[in-house]
Amino acid sequence: GFYYALIMACCGFISSISCGLLSDKYEKKSRLTKSIICMAGSAIGIPAIMGCTLVTNNFYWCLACIALKYTVSEGWLSPSITMMQRTVKPSEQGSIVSGFLFYLVVIGCISTVVLGKMSNLLGAAADPTITGKLICAWSLMGYLCAIPCYWIAGKKYKEHLENEEKQG
Repeated sequence: GFYYALIMACCGFISSISCGLLSDKYEKKSRLTKSIICMAGSAIGIPAIMGCTLVTNNFYWCLACIALKYTVSEGWLSPSITMMQRTVKPSEQGSIVSGFLFYLVVIGCISTVVLGKMSNLLGAAADPTITGKLICAWSLMGYLCAIPCYWIAGKKYKEHLENEEKQG
C-alpha cells in the first residue's frame, strides 16, 4: 500500500504537471495537442495496465508497470479541463467542471460495485487472478473508448478556437 501511494502521488503529480505544461506550450503549433496528449496517454497506458494486472508473479514488475501507467496516463485531466473551460462562457465554467468531476466520481463508484459483483460471481476469492483479469478488461475498455472520444473532442476544440479567431 505504501509503495502504491508513493507511486500514485509522485508519478501522478509528474504526469499532471508535465502534460498540462506540454499541452499549453505546444497548443500554438497544433490545436490538437491537448487531445493528442490525452490519446497518447491512453494508448501507452494500455500495455502498462496489462503488465500490472496480468503478470502476477513479480511484485516489482507490477510496481514498475503501475508507475509507468501513472506517469504516462494520468495527465489527461489538465488538458481535458482546459478544453472544457475554453469552450464555454466564463459563467458556465464552474458548472461544467463540477459536472465533469461529479461524473467521474459516480462512474468510479459504479465501477467498484460492478467489478465487485463480477468478482464474486466469477469466484475471485478462490482464484485472485480473476480480479486482475477483470480490472485489466475494465481498464482496457476505458482506455480504448477514451481514444476516439479525445479525437472527437480535439476536433471540436480546434474548430471552436478557429471560429473564435475568425470572429475576434
